[in-house]
Amino acid sequence: MTGIGGSVGGTRPRDNNFTVDGVDDNNLGVTGNNSTVIPDAVAEFNLTTNQFSAEYGHSAGGQFSLVTKTGTNNWHGSGEWYNQNKNYNSLDNLTKNAIAGGTIPGKPDFDNNRFGGTMADRSSRTSGLCLARMNTPRSRPGCATPLIQPTAAA
Repeated sequence: MTGIGGSVGGTRPRDNNFTVDGVDDNNLGVTGNNSTVIPDAVAEFNLTTNQFSAEYGHSAGGQFSLVTKTGTNNWHGSGEWYNQNKNYNSLDNLTKNAIAGGTIPGKPDFDNNRFGGTMADRSSRTSGLCLARMNTPRSRPGCATPLIQPTAAA
């Protein structure tokens, strides 16, 4: 079993150690991390390699440490929009040659819009952070070259 993740300091990936907020997060079944933390909830990420102290314990590989955000007493959030379309993209040589040769009429469409955001608040004055994440992909891929496929002969 090789493990999940990269080789750190020349050791095998199964020698890595994962912690979230100081709590062991190792999944021994796949020798990798046990839980998935969304990127918006991460306050700190630290990878410790070689010459680490005894507090990291049992692993000789990389020590992957995540610290999650704690929040405030007020609502807060973020929003993003990722946009990609044919006006932003360059063409590869095959597509350029196909346009020049008249095989395709023009620059192929590729519209990709992703909207997302987060809203966060403390669920009460004494408990932890309540974090909600939304991501809405909308894409319309275009075809660079037409596909001509022969049919089966009768």
